[in-house]
Parts: sequence; structure tokens; C-alpha cells
Amino acid sequence: MTATGRPSTVHLRWFGALFGVVLCLLLTATDACGQMALAGRVRVAEKVWGFDGRVMAGEFQPLSLLLDNLAGDPVEGVLTLQMVSGSLRASGAVYTQSIFLGPAGRRWVQFYPWISDPNATWQLELRTSEGVIPFDPLDQPRLIEEDNRLQPGEARILPGVLLDRAGSLERVPTTVKHLSEEVFPPWSTATHGLHAVFLDHVPDWEEPRQAAMLSWLQRGGELHLLLDANGQRLRFSGILSGLNEPFETFAVGAGQVVRHELQRAGLTESLVSSVLTLERGDETSQVARVQLQPGDQRLRDDEGILERLRATSEPKHNSVLIACLALFYVLALYPGAWWFSNQRDIRFPWPLVAIGGAVVLFSALFLWVGRRGYQEVRSCRADMVAVAEDSRHWDVLAFRQLFVTEGADYTMRESQRQTLLASGVQDERVTATASVGTEAEYSCRIPPYSRELVVSRSRVQLADWGLGLSQFSVTAGNLTGLVISSGVQLPWREGDAAWVMYRSEIWPLEWSASNRQFRLRLSGRVSLGDFLRPQYENFAMPLLTPAAGAGGISSGAFGGAAEELTEEALKRRERTQGLLRRALVRPGRTRIGDVRIPEDRVLLLLEMDLPGEFRLQLEPELEQTGRVLFVRELHSGADDAEPRG
Repeated sequence: MTATGRPSTVHLRWFGALFGVVLCLLLTATDACGQMALAGRVRVAEKVWGFDGRVMAGEFQPLSLLLDNLAGDPVEGVLTLQMVSGSLRASGAVYTQSIFLGPAGRRWVQFYPWISDPNATWQLELRTSEGVIPFDPLDQPRLIEEDNRLQPGEARILPGVLLDRAGSLERVPTTVKHLSEEVFPPWSTATHGLHAVFLDHVPDWEEPRQAAMLSWLQRGGELHLLLDANGQRLRFSGILSGLNEPFETFAVGAGQVVRHELQRAGLTESLVSSVLTLERGDETSQVARVQLQPGDQRLRDDEGILERLRATSEPKHNSVLIACLALFYVLALYPGAWWFSNQRDIRFPWPLVAIGGAVVLFSALFLWVGRRGYQEVRSCRADMVAVAEDSRHWDVLAFRQLFVTEGADYTMRESQRQTLLASGVQDERVTATASVGTEAEYSCRIPPYSRELVVSRSRVQLADWGLGLSQFSVTAGNLTGLVISSGVQLPWREGDAAWVMYRSEIWPLEWSASNRQFRLRLSGRVSLGDFLRPQYENFAMPLLTPAAGAGGISSGAFGGAAEELTEEALKRRERTQGLLRRALVRPGRTRIGDVRIPEDRVLLLLEMDLPGEFRLQLEPELEQTGRVLFVRELHSGADDAEPRG
């Protein structure tokens, strides 16, 4: 206190500091109490990973969450999901989904995360106007591939489920995993982790789920139809009416439908095992010399595809010029500077001026030669694989790189294509959010001279190309003649490449523009194993080389003397290998050796430039380039009927 009885300045300062500390503690305690109150309002009552409790690496997998509102008030906000890698830090884009929970209400919510880290956990939060509601971390279950790392001859268990009615608590029989029909994904792009479905009733589904089931089946799934509770065969309507065929076994696209004259209680362990078990020894019979290494091949292929995309934005400096500049710089400083300073008519400070001038000159030259951007432009480059469902619909897996020279917020959008999106980086945190579905969007902040890698899967509708087998002849198990006709809608251009796969061998095709046909070139036959074999440096082997002008493969590329590939041709070969490996994996299968092409069918492979229909809506606009590997099964006597669904 001062002599006048007023508090001193020192006391006022101490009082203010103490008041600030108390206020901060009160605010913190209030916020903590508020967070605790919010945390108790909503809980995760049930969670379902994938279809049978496992997930598949290198795929978008459904994560179904049953949210329970424990409060008497409605809850509205944005539910977010983000991966936490083994380093315990969040990485990749944030998945977002707007939700509304009525008072004391429940609802299923689905995310479709991209599985890129076998040891990841996932952070779930509900962001409302009142605050953030946290949830316990979601542990990612074991990978299907981990169960499949067996010795030759051992069995592998493929993912399959028995669909139950919505709300049913019945879990009979126990010989197969159960899945409620209400959590079957409404998007066909999220069904790649499922191999087989057992069904004993007509699901009460809206049209999107029916279409998703049909698309999954057309891509290679297996549907096993049982008798219903009354012992009657199932009768489908609408877009699933094609499943009413009276045959015991029939094909739907690349998939298969099998009828069983038994009810669900008759699903014995031996029957389920015959459907879901695949012997390890079988997978080498169709793929010959393909090396099946431990681990998941798709993750390695995906990383190779992304690495090649990264390389397209690396500055290409002139190393020879930089080395020459460095040599001249050393010579200019010494002995050049020493010689200049020892001249009789040179006086101080001219030697220092000369040294300083040389430093400034060569610094400017190095800055100009090694600068970024002189060979770089803003672009969106893509490598894609598109697998046909029918004559019009394609399941498209895309790897994209957005490279920018100016930092800004960038947004990519895709409409009406059941698009799933994810960040292409695994161990880095990116400033990005992703929302999926029929109105999908990926928003990110990209610094200058940086890139953003994005993975997506979508269902794209194109014009009917009119592809069909005009001639198909096989002698002693070998393909001896083939002609594939096409319509005017096929966007074929010079430089595109075409092959056909029959059993475990691949032939190049020649394009005839006059009659719009692909014809077999018998001289270029190669096994699938050689076609997919990695190319190592300093190792001679038959190589894949595009033929000039024909868009095919040179006659000496397979079976003759080894050719030396150019750098560009080698990059193209590696890209094709990675994309083809991805195309040969059917839904729920983990290996390319699992593919089985019937003897009356061939697999057509077309590698073409990026069609206009595959371009995204980008803001700001970027140049979009890339290549797409189209894959479609064709069989003799088939007609390209209008797609169902």
C-alpha cells in the first residue's frame, strides 16, 4: 500500500496475474466439463470392419458404425475419420460425413477408408456447434493377406458372408460369418473386399444397394442362393430379376450364381469351406512363372505407380552443364584469382573485386541452371485401370498426382459416379478433406512446387464400344485365331496398345482402322509370368516394346533376341505391369493367380490415353493427362446387351 492507502503498481500486477491464472483454470475446467458432458451424449454401439471382420490392403473397405444418441436432444454435426499410423501421428486426408441423430435415436454410418497401413488405428470425432465429441480409437483389424501367408499346399480362406435381415439377431448357422443387409454398401466401389455372398431371402433394399450387388457380381463375385424360410426358391424383381434364371449355375458378367436346394441351416462347414477355401497350389497353375512374394503385391504395385507419378514432376536438371560450371568456378577462384592478383599492374582492391564478381556471376548461373519450374507446369497426371462390368459401365481405379507451381487451395469433384477418394500418402499428414459418394469432393492445400497424390475408385459410364468376338478359334488348347470387332465409338488412336489374354498367355493385337478390328499376332505370344516379370537393370530378357505405328508389340519382343528398351518404353512397360496386376484381382481375391478365365472367353487389354469422360472437375483448372488400361472379358456367342442397373 502507498502512503495514500491505494494499492501499489506491483500489487496490481500480481493481482492481475493471479486473476488471469484463476480465469484460465476456470475456463479450462468449464471446457473440460463441457467436453465430458458432450462425450457422454453419443456412443458407438456397434462397429463392423469390412464384411467378415477383416480388411483387404490396397482397397477401399467399408467401416460401418452404429451411433447411439444417449441424450434427449438431437445431435447434428460432421463426423470425421483419420488414420493414425504406427508413429502415433495422424496422416492422410480427413474423411468427413454430415450426420443427424434424433433424440435417443440410432443410425448406421459408413466410411470407406483406403487401407494402406497394416498397423494403423483410426481417430473418430463428431464435430458439433457445441464442441467436439471424441470417441475411443478404432483399431484396424487384421488383413486378409495376413491369414493368407501360408506355405504351398495350405488353404486360404476368402471373405464371404451370409446376409441376415435388418434387425435380425439370428446367428444360425455358425459355419459362416453373418452380415446385416442394412450395412451392405450402397456403392459398388466399396465391395472389392468381398468374395462370396450366401442369400436366403430377397433383401429389402433401395435401388442403389441392388445396383451395388449386381455390379459386384458382374465384376467377378460369387452369389450362392439358398431356399427361403418356406423352402421356396427366391424370386427377385427390378434390376435383380436377372438372378431368376432356372439353372443351377449360371454366369452374370464375370461373376457366378450358384443355387443350393437347402436352407440356411444346411450350410455345413464342408459346404462353406468348398466355397471360401482356395488351395495355395492352385494359384500357380494359371499364372506360370509369376513370382508371388510374401506380403501384399498390390501395396507394392500401388507404391510403384505413385513413384512413377512423382517422377513426372521432378525437375530435370542438366547435370553435365552443372558439373562444367562447378569446374569453371573452381578454376576461376584458384588458380584464376591467384594469377590475376600477381599481375604487376593490378593493385588492391581489384583482386577482391574480381573474386567477388566471380562469386556473384557463378551464383547467378547456378541459380538459373538449377532453378525449379523451367520444365514444370501445373498438371494433373493419372494412371488408371478400368475393368468392365458390362458394355457401358467400368470400375475405375485411379492414381492421380496434382502438381502445382503456385500454392493455393485445390478442389477436385466427381458427380454421379459412386466415387471413393483417399490421400495417396501413407506416412505424411496432409491438409486435405475427403467426402465420398455420388457427389464426391477432395479439397487440399498445396504449397508451391509441391504435389498431392490422390487415389480414387469410381463407376464410370461410357458409350457402348461395340466390342465383340468376330472370330475365335482354339486348337489343342492354344489360341490360333482371333478377330475382335469394334464400333465407331471406340476412341482408338495411334500410339495406343492392345493385347488379349487367353488362359495364362498373352498375345499382341494389331489394329485395322479400315474395318475397325483387332487381329491376333501369333508371333508375339508370351506367358503371363513373363509379361509381368519385373525388368532389372543389366539383366537380359525378352522385353515388351510398343511397335511403331501399330500400337502393339514388336515381333521380336517375345521369344526372340532380347531388345534394349528406351527409357520411355521401360517406363511404359512398368506402368502397364502395375496396372495389369491390379486388373487381374477379382473382388475378395488377394492374388493375381486367383483369376480364372473360362476356356470360351478371352481378356481384352486396351491401353489408351485419358478419355475426356475420365477428367475431373478441378478448381483451379489444371491440365489433365494420363493413361488408362481398359480390361474386359469377351466370350464367343455373347451379345453386348444393355446393362442392367
